[in-house]
Amino acid sequence: MPAEVWLDAAGLVRRVAVSVESADPVTAASGKHAWTIVELWDFGIAVDITPPRPDEVVPPHEAYQDIPGSGA
Repeated sequence: MPAEVWLDAAGLVRRVAVSVESADPVTAASGKHAWTIVELWDFGIAVDITPPRPDEVVPPHEAYQDIPGSGA
């Protein structure tokens, strides 16, 4: 899985880009390509996070099923 990582002068990760190429589940043909990009900032800031309940979480391959053109 190809990825690119951008670091700042302090060595902190500021951006992560992951390239995914999927196969059609019926024909096994590849060629559907997508990038997922995450940007990070505000390191060291206090946060209050409540994790989602298990019924609110899905694996990535399920999360992308309903995207038009995804082939899923």
